[in-house]
Amino acid sequence: MSWDFVIGTDHPDESRYTVYWNVSSGVGSWVLEQIYEGVTDEELKAELRPFVEGRYGYIPLGAFGEPQLEQIVAVILGPLSNAARREWPPDEDPFAVADHIEELIADTRDWLEAVNAHRRAEGRAELCPSPGPAPERTA
Repeated sequence: MSWDFVIGTDHPDESRYTVYWNVSSGVGSWVLEQIYEGVTDEELKAELRPFVEGRYGYIPLGAFGEPQLEQIVAVILGPLSNAARREWPPDEDPFAVADHIEELIADTRDWLEAVNAHRRAEGRAELCPSPGPAPERTA
């Protein structure tokens, strides 16, 4: 069985940047657990818990609010790579799982850059991934 991670916002103008990452259910569960453990907002943890426990095959990360999405993206762009390399060292990774996770990280980085460029062009506040609760937005 496979999983689909969908990274995007609910803003219609940004839908063209949406990332779709398909992965095996085992790897998907592992990534989702890393995200769950990496976020600090307790409300977000409560919202993620059913996905972690239910092992859903479709995780629409854009369904969360932007401050929560920023925390999720912070985990993907931050500690996820090192965690994957610890879990699947190169000499013990015949299926290149860590490399596949690196694809998610690269796609997420590209997505963030595209969305923020679009927002700058429109004069809107950028997404600012951070591991903790998002600061109050002023723009």
